[in-house]
Amino acid sequence: MKSVLPAALLLLALLLTPGCANDPAPPPALTVACEDRTLTAFRPAYTAEPGGVLPSVEDRLGNPLHHRADLPLLPADEGRVQLVFDTPPDALEVHSLPIARWDKSRAEATPVSVTEGGFSLLEGGHAYRVTATWSDADGFCGSAWYGFYTSPLDLEMTVENATSTGLTLVLDLADSEFAGKVLSGTRYRIERREAGEWQEVKLLHRNPFDWESVVCSYWPAISIQYEGTDVIRSPIRWDSRFGPLPPGHYRIGRTFTLFKTGEDYDYLAEFTIPQEDAAR
Repeated sequence: MKSVLPAALLLLALLLTPGCANDPAPPPALTVACEDRTLTAFRPAYTAEPGGVLPSVEDRLGNPLHHRADLPLLPADEGRVQLVFDTPPDALEVHSLPIARWDKSRAEATPVSVTEGGFSLLEGGHAYRVTATWSDADGFCGSAWYGFYTSPLDLEMTVENATSTGLTLVLDLADSEFAGKVLSGTRYRIERREAGEWQEVKLLHRNPFDWESVVCSYWPAISIQYEGTDVIRSPIRWDSRFGPLPPGHYRIGRTFTLFKTGEDYDYLAEFTIPQEDAAR
């Protein structure tokens, strides 16, 4: 009996001791701040406990260029960004990759100098990988990596008049130095926010004669050159492609290309379909 009691007390003490061994928490979230713009960085499901190894930036799983659909966009390519974590990490490093190399596994990553929890953006579009390590962040111990990318386009994309069957997409390039140098197609994607994650809304069918529903990277759909002299409002109806959408929070994505460099930038605009609209 004397030998059992101390062992039981030791086990109880271990269970009650705060730390990372029991039921580890997820890594802290990362907010990227640049002047008056902020975003929540993408955090893939690749984390490492103490002693574990994250996929390297050269590895496909650890390369932000291979997570294009998930990376949030920071519409800036100059200035200083601040990396704000829920719990400051013990170690922090940043790598950059030019987005002209989207989906290229052999793109070379460049280390970025980090000082006082931030760094200066590189000119042009780049994807950034932020790697952080904690000894104990409210129950999480180990490392995690995060991603986002930047764009030199001073383009603003917003939504008006969202209903269950369509919306008006508002594009403003009027103040951009790239006015008249931007191309886009008519294709777009819709995603719905469910349980804290973005889920792609699936097409009802794929029509090979419908430019907007063809999924083929070699067919750019109908190219549109944006002069940037006015605010452009483009009505979009999706009931024939997606059907009427139920109430909820959504986002629409569209790709814009600088035709002199061939660099692609994915812009997103969020919107909400209210309950009363779906009932009509």
